[in-house]
Amino acid sequence: LGIGVPVVVLVVSADLWERGGDGVRREQVVLFNMTTLATLTLGLGVLYLAVWALAWAGAAVLVVSRLFADAVGHEVTAVDYLRLTWVTTSLAVLGGALGAGLESDDAVRAAAYRVWPDEEAWAASPET
Repeated sequence: LGIGVPVVVLVVSADLWERGGDGVRREQVVLFNMTTLATLTLGLGVLYLAVWALAWAGAAVLVVSRLFADAVGHEVTAVDYLRLTWVTTSLAVLGGALGAGLESDDAVRAAAYRVWPDEEAWAASPET
């Protein structure tokens, strides 16, 4: 859920889901949609792990164990820190996805479908 919901939010809010056609066009649409889902899932997965690592490091430094133990009602273990950082990370990634919904469709599409020019073609162009 921590990654699936933000993927759906990004796909729906930016209208990244292509509509089907027939024949070869349909096969291309399926390929585009699967590629979009795979790219967003991979990207958000890496983001999720990075935010989790930062949240874990922050919790290890900033959370006072005695106060945390009073809040959870028992001696604090690594599992408690794991749960704390999991919830924090999930909310942060979901908030980021919802915030991305405020971006214009053109900005999201430009980020999602950016084409990098071929260096050889770029060097050979008469404009350089």
